[in-house]
Amino acid sequence: DPAELADDEVLFGSGLGADSEATLGVVFALEAEFGIEVEDEELRVELFATIQSLVDYVEQKLGVRA
Repeated sequence: DPAELADDEVLFGSGLGADSEATLGVVFALEAEFGIEVEDEELRVELFATIQSLVDYVEQKLGVRA
């Protein structure tokens, strides 16, 4: 249930256990949902560290100010 996930939930390893296949799914979903393009050079481990890091990235791409 997405509502049960904390913003600082770790996506890889001991967290949600995401793998490279899940990462591609997240990238495609972000691009489709928010109309953004995730550039190859932006694909780095830090981007997928936590849910909050993904939120921060999408907000930055959309020009949203917190």
